[in-house]
Amino acid sequence: MNNETLIQAVREQLNGTGFSPDIELLPVSGGGNNRAHEVRSGDRSLFLKEYFQHPNDRRDRLGAEYAFTRFAWDRGLRCIPQPFAMNRSHGFALYEFIRGRKITPEEVQADAVAQAARFFSRLNEFVNDPDAQQLPRASESCFTVEDHLACVDRRVSRLDRIAETSVIDREAGRFIREELRPIWDRLGASIRQQCASGETAREAVPCLSPSDFGFHNALLEPSGQFRFIDFEYAGLDDPAKMVCDFFCQVAVPAPADSAAEFMKRTIDGLRDAETCRQRIKLLMPAYQIKWCCIILNDFLPTDSARRKFAGQGSDEETRKRMQLDKAIHKFAALDNGGILLP
Repeated sequence: MNNETLIQAVREQLNGTGFSPDIELLPVSGGGNNRAHEVRSGDRSLFLKEYFQHPNDRRDRLGAEYAFTRFAWDRGLRCIPQPFAMNRSHGFALYEFIRGRKITPEEVQADAVAQAARFFSRLNEFVNDPDAQQLPRASESCFTVEDHLACVDRRVSRLDRIAETSVIDREAGRFIREELRPIWDRLGASIRQQCASGETAREAVPCLSPSDFGFHNALLEPSGQFRFIDFEYAGLDDPAKMVCDFFCQVAVPAPADSAAEFMKRTIDGLRDAETCRQRIKLLMPAYQIKWCCIILNDFLPTDSARRKFAGQGSDEETRKRMQLDKAIHKFAALDNGGILLP
Protein backbone atom coordinates (compact mmCIF):
# COMPACT_ATOMS: atom_id res chain seq x y z
CA MET A 1 0.00 0.00 0.00
CA ASN A 2 1.44 3.40 -0.94
CA ASN A 3 1.70 6.22 1.61
CA GLU A 4 -1.14 8.30 0.20
CA THR A 5 -3.56 5.36 0.39
CA LEU A 6 -2.38 4.59 3.91
CA ILE A 7 -2.71 8.22 5.04
CA GLN A 8 -6.26 8.34 3.71
CA ALA A 9 -7.14 5.09 5.49
CA VAL A 10 -5.69 6.40 8.76
CA ARG A 11 -7.52 9.71 8.33
CA GLU A 12 -10.81 7.83 7.92
CA GLN A 13 -10.01 5.60 10.90
CA LEU A 14 -9.39 8.62 13.13
CA ASN A 15 -12.42 10.56 11.96
CA GLY A 16 -14.44 11.71 14.98
CA THR A 17 -11.79 10.75 17.55
CA GLY A 18 -10.42 14.25 18.16
CA PHE A 19 -7.34 13.84 15.98
CA SER A 20 -6.74 16.43 13.28
CA PRO A 21 -7.19 15.13 9.69
CA ASP A 22 -3.91 16.87 8.86
CA ILE A 23 -1.61 13.91 9.51
CA GLU A 24 1.94 12.98 8.59
CA LEU A 25 3.50 9.51 8.38
CA LEU A 26 7.11 9.05 9.49
CA PRO A 27 8.86 5.67 9.16
CA VAL A 28 9.95 3.95 12.37
CA SER A 29 12.91 1.60 12.02
CA GLY A 30 13.65 -1.56 13.95
CA GLY A 31 10.72 -3.84 13.11
CA GLY A 32 11.82 -7.23 11.83
CA ASN A 33 8.45 -8.49 10.57
CA ASN A 34 6.21 -5.51 9.83
CA ARG A 35 6.22 -1.90 8.67
CA ALA A 36 5.94 0.76 11.34
CA HIS A 37 5.19 4.47 11.23
CA GLU A 38 4.71 7.37 13.57
CA VAL A 39 1.41 9.10 12.79
CA ARG A 40 1.75 12.79 13.64
CA SER A 41 -1.39 14.86 14.04
CA GLY A 42 -0.60 18.32 15.39
CA ASP A 43 1.22 17.80 18.69
CA ARG A 44 -0.08 14.23 19.07
CA SER A 45 1.39 10.96 17.82
CA LEU A 46 0.22 7.40 17.34
CA PHE A 47 2.12 4.26 16.39
CA LEU A 48 0.90 2.60 13.19
CA LYS A 49 1.78 -1.02 12.51
CA GLU A 50 1.24 -2.56 9.07
CA TYR A 51 1.18 -6.34 9.40
CA PHE A 52 2.99 -8.67 7.02
CA GLN A 53 0.75 -11.13 5.14
CA HIS A 54 1.83 -14.06 3.01
CA PRO A 55 -0.03 -17.00 1.39
CA ASN A 56 2.32 -19.44 3.15
CA ASP A 57 1.78 -17.88 6.59
CA ARG A 58 -1.88 -17.53 7.49
CA ARG A 59 -1.41 -16.42 11.10
CA ASP A 60 -3.67 -13.52 12.08
CA ARG A 61 -1.00 -11.31 13.65
CA LEU A 62 -3.18 -8.20 13.48
CA GLY A 63 -6.16 -9.81 15.22
CA ALA A 64 -4.05 -11.62 17.83
CA GLU A 65 -2.05 -8.56 18.86
CA TYR A 66 -4.98 -6.17 18.97
CA ALA A 67 -7.24 -8.56 20.92
CA PHE A 68 -4.49 -9.35 23.45
CA THR A 69 -3.51 -5.71 23.93
CA ARG A 70 -7.13 -4.62 24.29
CA PHE A 71 -7.79 -7.38 26.84
CA ALA A 72 -4.77 -6.44 28.96
CA TRP A 73 -5.32 -2.67 28.71
CA ASP A 74 -8.99 -2.98 29.69
CA ARG A 75 -7.89 -4.79 32.86
CA GLY A 76 -5.60 -2.02 33.99
CA LEU A 77 -2.20 -3.11 32.71
CA ARG A 78 -0.25 -0.03 31.70
CA CYS A 79 3.17 -1.50 30.87
CA ILE A 80 1.88 -2.03 27.31
CA PRO A 81 0.85 0.43 24.58
CA GLN A 82 -2.75 1.60 24.64
CA PRO A 83 -4.63 0.20 21.62
CA PHE A 84 -6.61 2.78 19.62
CA ALA A 85 -8.02 1.17 16.49
CA MET A 86 -7.72 -1.80 14.15
CA ASN A 87 -8.32 -1.72 10.39
CA ARG A 88 -8.76 -5.20 8.91
CA SER A 89 -9.28 -4.14 5.30
CA HIS A 90 -5.96 -2.28 5.19
CA GLY A 91 -4.09 -4.60 7.56
CA PHE A 92 -2.99 -2.11 10.21
CA ALA A 93 -3.57 -1.14 13.83
CA LEU A 94 -3.00 2.09 15.76
CA TYR A 95 -1.44 2.12 19.22
CA GLU A 96 -0.05 4.62 21.67
CA PHE A 97 3.30 6.00 20.52
CA ILE A 98 5.74 5.22 23.34
CA ARG A 99 8.61 7.61 23.93
CA GLY A 100 11.09 4.95 24.91
CA ARG A 101 14.24 3.30 23.63
CA LYS A 102 15.57 -0.18 23.01
CA ILE A 103 18.06 -1.43 25.57
CA THR A 104 21.35 -3.32 25.44
CA PRO A 105 21.93 -6.72 27.10
CA GLU A 106 24.09 -5.00 29.73
CA GLU A 107 21.06 -3.03 30.90
CA VAL A 108 19.03 -6.14 31.73
CA GLN A 109 19.43 -5.98 35.49
CA ALA A 110 17.36 -7.35 38.40
CA ASP A 111 14.78 -4.54 38.25
CA ALA A 112 14.19 -5.13 34.54
CA VAL A 113 13.59 -8.85 35.10
CA ALA A 114 11.29 -8.03 38.03
CA GLN A 115 9.20 -5.71 35.82
CA ALA A 116 8.86 -8.43 33.17
CA ALA A 117 7.82 -10.97 35.80
CA ARG A 118 5.32 -8.52 37.29
CA PHE A 119 3.70 -8.01 33.88
CA PHE A 120 3.25 -11.77 33.34
CA SER A 121 2.02 -12.34 36.89
CA ARG A 122 -0.47 -9.45 36.79
CA LEU A 123 -1.73 -10.54 33.36
CA ASN A 124 -2.42 -14.04 34.64
CA GLU A 125 -4.58 -12.80 37.46
CA PHE A 126 -7.18 -12.67 34.68
CA VAL A 127 -6.55 -16.08 33.09
CA ASN A 128 -9.93 -17.38 34.28
CA ASP A 129 -11.82 -14.35 33.00
CA PRO A 130 -14.42 -15.56 30.46
CA ASP A 131 -13.00 -13.09 27.91
CA ALA A 132 -9.53 -14.62 28.34
CA GLN A 133 -10.87 -17.93 27.12
CA GLN A 134 -12.03 -16.19 23.93
CA LEU A 135 -8.50 -15.06 23.08
CA PRO A 136 -6.81 -17.13 20.38
CA ARG A 137 -4.17 -19.71 21.16
CA ALA A 138 -0.67 -18.32 20.99
CA SER A 139 1.25 -18.89 17.78
CA GLU A 140 2.82 -22.38 17.96
CA SER A 141 0.96 -22.96 21.23
CA CYS A 142 1.95 -26.12 23.10
CA PHE A 143 0.13 -27.96 25.87
CA THR A 144 1.99 -31.27 26.02
CA VAL A 145 5.68 -32.16 25.83
CA GLU A 146 4.97 -33.80 22.47
CA ASP A 147 3.52 -30.49 21.22
CA HIS A 148 6.78 -28.75 22.12
CA LEU A 149 8.90 -31.38 20.42
CA ALA A 150 6.70 -31.40 17.31
CA CYS A 151 7.13 -27.63 17.05
CA VAL A 152 10.93 -27.98 17.02
CA ASP A 153 10.66 -30.92 14.62
CA ARG A 154 8.77 -28.72 12.15
CA ARG A 155 11.33 -25.94 12.39
CA VAL A 156 14.28 -28.27 11.84
CA SER A 157 12.47 -29.98 8.95
CA ARG A 158 11.88 -26.64 7.22
CA LEU A 159 15.60 -25.94 7.43
CA ASP A 160 16.37 -29.38 5.98
CA ARG A 161 14.86 -28.08 2.74
CA ILE A 162 16.62 -24.74 2.28
CA ALA A 163 17.71 -24.03 -1.28
CA GLU A 164 21.50 -24.17 -1.43
CA THR A 165 21.98 -21.63 -4.22
CA SER A 166 24.95 -19.69 -2.83
CA VAL A 167 28.11 -20.25 -0.79
CA ILE A 168 26.44 -19.10 2.44
CA ASP A 169 23.36 -21.25 1.74
CA ARG A 170 25.59 -24.30 1.30
CA GLU A 171 27.43 -23.54 4.55
CA ALA A 172 24.11 -23.30 6.36
CA GLY A 173 22.89 -26.53 4.77
CA ARG A 174 26.04 -28.33 5.88
CA PHE A 175 25.69 -27.04 9.46
CA ILE A 176 22.05 -28.17 9.56
CA ARG A 177 22.75 -31.64 8.10
CA GLU A 178 25.95 -32.45 9.98
CA GLU A 179 25.41 -30.78 13.35
CA LEU A 180 21.95 -29.39 14.09
CA ARG A 181 19.85 -32.29 12.74
CA PRO A 182 21.83 -35.18 14.36
CA ILE A 183 21.89 -33.49 17.78
CA TRP A 184 18.19 -32.67 17.57
CA ASP A 185 17.27 -36.25 16.64
CA ARG A 186 19.14 -37.60 19.69
CA LEU A 187 17.88 -34.87 22.01
CA GLY A 188 14.26 -35.22 20.94
CA ALA A 189 14.38 -38.99 21.46
CA SER A 190 15.91 -38.54 24.91
CA ILE A 191 13.23 -36.05 26.00
CA ARG A 192 10.45 -38.33 24.73
CA GLN A 193 11.92 -41.21 26.71
CA GLN A 194 12.22 -39.12 29.89
CA CYS A 195 8.59 -37.98 29.78
CA ALA A 196 7.06 -41.29 28.73
CA SER A 197 5.38 -41.46 32.12
CA GLY A 198 5.05 -39.23 35.14
CA GLU A 199 3.90 -35.69 35.81
CA THR A 200 5.52 -34.07 32.76
CA ALA A 201 3.40 -36.22 30.45
CA ARG A 202 0.24 -34.42 31.61
CA GLU A 203 -1.32 -31.60 29.62
CA ALA A 204 -0.29 -28.11 30.77
CA VAL A 205 -2.72 -25.70 32.41
CA PRO A 206 -2.86 -22.76 29.96
CA CYS A 207 -1.62 -19.31 30.85
CA LEU A 208 -2.02 -15.95 29.12
CA SER A 209 1.28 -15.61 27.33
CA PRO A 210 2.69 -12.44 25.72
CA SER A 211 4.63 -14.90 23.52
CA ASP A 212 8.02 -13.98 22.05
CA PHE A 213 8.38 -12.29 25.44
CA GLY A 214 11.66 -10.63 26.34
CA PHE A 215 13.65 -7.44 26.36
CA HIS A 216 14.03 -7.49 22.57
CA ASN A 217 10.34 -6.54 22.66
CA ALA A 218 10.51 -3.83 25.29
CA LEU A 219 11.09 -0.07 25.40
CA LEU A 220 12.61 1.74 28.36
CA GLU A 221 11.00 5.05 29.25
CA PRO A 222 12.98 7.94 30.80
CA SER A 223 11.21 7.15 34.11
CA GLY A 224 12.90 3.73 34.23
CA GLN A 225 9.66 1.88 33.46
CA PHE A 226 9.59 -0.78 30.77
CA ARG A 227 6.76 -0.92 28.25
CA PHE A 228 6.36 -4.31 26.61
CA ILE A 229 5.40 -4.45 22.93
CA ASP A 230 4.82 -6.79 19.97
CA PHE A 231 2.09 -9.25 20.92
CA GLU A 232 1.28 -10.59 17.47
CA TYR A 233 1.97 -14.17 18.61
CA ALA A 234 0.27 -13.82 22.03
CA GLY A 235 -2.53 -15.93 23.46
CA LEU A 236 -3.21 -19.04 25.53
CA ASP A 237 -0.16 -21.27 25.94
CA ASP A 238 1.97 -23.43 28.21
CA PRO A 239 3.82 -21.20 30.73
CA ALA A 240 6.86 -23.46 30.30
CA LYS A 241 7.14 -22.20 26.73
CA MET A 242 7.08 -18.59 27.91
CA VAL A 243 9.97 -19.22 30.32
CA CYS A 244 12.05 -21.19 27.81
CA ASP A 245 11.62 -18.52 25.13
CA PHE A 246 12.33 -15.73 27.63
CA PHE A 247 15.75 -17.19 28.46
CA CYS A 248 16.64 -18.51 24.98
CA GLN A 249 15.98 -15.47 22.77
CA VAL A 250 19.25 -13.97 21.62
CA ALA A 251 18.69 -10.30 20.72
CA VAL A 252 18.61 -8.92 24.29
CA PRO A 253 19.00 -12.01 26.48
CA ALA A 254 17.88 -12.22 30.08
CA PRO A 255 20.76 -13.34 32.33
CA ALA A 256 20.54 -17.03 33.24
CA ASP A 257 21.27 -16.24 36.88
CA SER A 258 17.95 -14.38 37.08
CA ALA A 259 15.97 -17.55 36.27
CA ALA A 260 15.32 -18.59 39.87
CA GLU A 261 13.80 -15.25 40.83
CA PHE A 262 11.89 -14.95 37.54
CA MET A 263 10.30 -18.37 37.94
CA LYS A 264 9.50 -17.68 41.60
CA ARG A 265 7.58 -14.56 40.54
CA THR A 266 5.84 -16.09 37.52
CA ILE A 267 5.51 -19.88 37.75
CA ASP A 268 5.09 -20.39 41.49
CA GLY A 269 1.72 -18.65 41.49
CA LEU A 270 0.27 -20.98 38.85
CA ARG A 271 -1.94 -23.98 39.48
CA ASP A 272 0.53 -26.64 38.29
CA ALA A 273 3.71 -24.83 39.34
CA GLU A 274 5.85 -27.85 40.23
CA THR A 275 4.96 -29.79 37.08
CA CYS A 276 5.64 -26.65 35.03
CA ARG A 277 9.10 -26.35 36.58
CA GLN A 278 9.81 -29.95 35.61
CA ARG A 279 8.71 -29.28 32.02
CA ILE A 280 10.96 -26.22 31.84
CA LYS A 281 14.03 -28.22 32.91
CA LEU A 282 13.18 -31.00 30.49
CA LEU A 283 12.46 -28.73 27.53
CA MET A 284 15.10 -26.01 27.86
CA PRO A 285 17.63 -27.83 25.61
CA ALA A 286 14.92 -28.29 22.96
CA TYR A 287 14.22 -24.56 23.06
CA GLN A 288 17.89 -23.79 22.53
CA ILE A 289 17.66 -25.86 19.34
CA LYS A 290 14.41 -24.05 18.45
CA TRP A 291 16.16 -20.70 18.78
CA CYS A 292 19.00 -21.88 16.56
CA CYS A 293 16.28 -22.53 13.97
CA ILE A 294 14.66 -19.13 14.52
CA ILE A 295 18.02 -17.44 13.98
CA LEU A 296 18.29 -19.29 10.66
CA ASN A 297 14.84 -18.16 9.46
CA ASP A 298 16.51 -15.80 6.98
CA PHE A 299 17.38 -18.83 4.87
CA LEU A 300 13.65 -19.58 4.38
CA PRO A 301 11.72 -17.88 1.53
CA THR A 302 8.72 -16.69 3.60
CA ASP A 303 10.87 -15.18 6.33
CA SER A 304 13.13 -13.51 3.79
CA ALA A 305 10.00 -11.96 2.22
CA ARG A 306 8.88 -10.72 5.64
CA ARG A 307 12.25 -9.02 6.19
CA LYS A 308 11.95 -7.30 2.84
CA PHE A 309 8.40 -6.14 3.68
CA ALA A 310 9.77 -4.62 6.90
CA GLY A 311 12.55 -2.87 4.97
CA GLN A 312 15.38 -5.10 6.20
CA GLY A 313 16.20 -7.02 3.05
CA SER A 314 18.80 -4.73 1.46
CA ASP A 315 21.88 -6.89 2.10
CA GLU A 316 20.61 -10.44 2.30
CA GLU A 317 24.00 -12.13 1.98
CA THR A 318 25.54 -10.18 4.87
CA ARG A 319 22.53 -10.81 7.07
CA LYS A 320 22.60 -14.54 6.32
CA ARG A 321 26.29 -14.67 7.27
CA MET A 322 25.58 -12.87 10.53
CA GLN A 323 22.64 -15.18 11.35
CA LEU A 324 24.59 -18.34 10.59
CA ASP A 325 27.40 -17.20 12.89
CA LYS A 326 24.85 -16.50 15.65
CA ALA A 327 23.25 -19.93 15.22
CA ILE A 328 26.62 -21.69 15.41
CA HIS A 329 27.43 -19.74 18.58
CA LYS A 330 24.04 -20.61 20.11
CA PHE A 331 24.51 -24.26 19.18
CA ALA A 332 27.97 -24.32 20.80
CA ALA A 333 26.43 -23.04 24.06
CA LEU A 334 24.16 -26.11 24.08
CA ASP A 335 27.21 -28.35 23.73
CA ASN A 336 28.82 -26.56 26.69
CA GLY A 337 25.89 -27.03 29.04
CA GLY A 338 23.73 -24.22 27.73
CA ILE A 339 21.39 -22.36 30.05
CA LEU A 340 21.43 -23.82 33.53
CA LEU A 341 18.19 -23.43 35.46
CA PRO A 342 17.55 -24.10 39.14
